[in-house]
Amino acid sequence: MKLIKIALLCLSALPLLVWAAANDTSEKKDYACVKNGRFCLSPRSATLVVFSGINYPSAVEMVAAHPATFKEVVQPNLDYLSSQGVTFVRLNVPLKIALRHDKRNMAKAENDSVLAALALIVEHVEQLHQYVVLCLNCEPANDSMIGGYDVEDYNAVVCQTAKCKMPKSRKSLFQSSAVFSWEIGRFESMGISSDDAVADYARVLASLKQTDPNHLVSISCGNRRHSRADLTLMDDLMNLPEVDYINMNLLPLEWKWTNTSSLYQTLPNVYIKAQEYFDDYLRFSRRINKPLIVSEISYPRDRNHFEPKSPVDARNSCFNFVTNKLKQSEDDGNGLSAAFFGIFIDETEKHVPSAIYASDTQTLSEIALQKEKEKSK
Repeated sequence: MKLIKIALLCLSALPLLVWAAANDTSEKKDYACVKNGRFCLSPRSATLVVFSGINYPSAVEMVAAHPATFKEVVQPNLDYLSSQGVTFVRLNVPLKIALRHDKRNMAKAENDSVLAALALIVEHVEQLHQYVVLCLNCEPANDSMIGGYDVEDYNAVVCQTAKCKMPKSRKSLFQSSAVFSWEIGRFESMGISSDDAVADYARVLASLKQTDPNHLVSISCGNRRHSRADLTLMDDLMNLPEVDYINMNLLPLEWKWTNTSSLYQTLPNVYIKAQEYFDDYLRFSRRINKPLIVSEISYPRDRNHFEPKSPVDARNSCFNFVTNKLKQSEDDGNGLSAAFFGIFIDETEKHVPSAIYASDTQTLSEIALQKEKEKSK
């Protein structure tokens, strides 16, 4: 009889034990970290890594709108990128915040679809032993409203995302070994002044770090060039203790360093401007002792063509300039820590000049070159 009672007691406690195991954050795992201003892929490793990857901004939104596209499009593309040696992918996570009470159910339904898609993708990336950077872009659910939204609403959506569970393992995203880092919003998204922006970000970042103590966190810089004046605001933001690394972009066409009629001929000017821009950020990076990532490097296809298999000689040369900077940094430990190239787009999607397609094997080889060097160590 006693044995039966003990067995029943153990069975009654089983659900609690399963829940505790699924939500345990004390286990020491190989999550990425920062040591001496550089990245390591594990706290137990002394190896400092420099890496490159690709932006795949449409993946989550596509699967959220049409779940069947996960198996039809996104999963095969992730498998293909992995086979090409591209194992770091940066994803856009488009979340909504309701500014009006009557829009909250709509926003929740949209966000639930996005989180289900995100969990599915991250779980597959984990199975591939790849990494993802998750860029959380929270926007108002009703565009007719003018003004900002309460930072607590923003905060709640961000933390809900970190707690989202993957469908098979039932682990939360904050427990996933595939998540390299979170990136929060844009500079323009929060606060009406510099002081407000810093205070708002500090609250959200601190809450995210409390929800997810495992992964790195930074702030997305959006699609803008930051002047020296902007670096004043960046100084305050990037010095926040919750910010683990610095983000920058490199968008020569948008910043008028080149033009669509002479993409190849203007490359020497692009290199000069890019070096000056890198130098500004690298001085900043060294001063606050945090790694520097180029979160998007975009350059159009030759003659600004849209079509897959159209020439990309100028773009590959521009990308090569950046991968050489990564190689140099790997050798001397004194430069860029990572870079994410272009915009990966499935050939069935709407074509854009900056697109990287699966057929761009030379471009993918350029992006994967740095990763191959890491593997050979």
